[in-house]
Amino acid sequence: MSLMNNHDMPMTGILLPEVNKLSREDVFSEVERFLIDIKKFIPALELIGPLMEQDKIQSNQNVLKEMDSFYLNELQKTAPYILGEKQIMLEKGLRIHQRSLYFVARLHGKVVAAVRLTPPPFELTQLIQNTAGLESLNLNFAQNYLEYSRLMTDPQIPNRGMLVSPLLLMAGLVAFRDYQAGGLIGLCRRNRESFFKKFQLTRQHIGYFSIEGRSNGTPESEYTLVHGQADQIIQSILGQVIFFKRFYKEQRDPACH
Repeated sequence: MSLMNNHDMPMTGILLPEVNKLSREDVFSEVERFLIDIKKFIPALELIGPLMEQDKIQSNQNVLKEMDSFYLNELQKTAPYILGEKQIMLEKGLRIHQRSLYFVARLHGKVVAAVRLTPPPFELTQLIQNTAGLESLNLNFAQNYLEYSRLMTDPQIPNRGMLVSPLLLMAGLVAFRDYQAGGLIGLCRRNRESFFKKFQLTRQHIGYFSIEGRSNGTPESEYTLVHGQADQIIQSILGQVIFFKRFYKEQRDPACH
């Protein structure tokens, strides 16, 4: 998938001194203010979501169509196995689409990034159920977690990490403030593990493995399972807000205007 490369995103995994002084409610307020102020730095950026809430589906029909077209285009190029019959039946059986929260970023009116959050039952449990060594994996701790998936960006957008970061902050705000999720969990490629670690999503006592139909025998095609608790992720989110506020003030990206 067209997940941003680490060098595309000037993010830090270090918690800044200001972070530990704020309550959860104060963090949410900081994120809200940042998402409003982001328009000052990137006027052409529009963040929309969650799209599938029942009271918003009708008003979001056009955005949903744009998102579907964006996913189809990117998946055809980078992850065609997700468009296969087996994957489609898996998602239909779990009613993934109807139960998920979708968030999109638009630049100059065009969808350039999207991410999905889904409550249990998770897609990942079906994907790894036949994986050697994971048959007895216990995910009871994640009963009130949300699964992240379908994090994709348009590879044609320069410095796309600068655009997707606010999208992830908005998704985190909704997950932990509005849905009171206990944490996040998801699959990630081996070479993307360091990116998720910046949000305190880490691999714990689980190695790397291949998923049927998705492996080409190289280490880059292997997956691992990462997850993190709400309080840890919330603190990392605040760290990213503080970092990006400083970054945007010091260096604006002309490509985003």
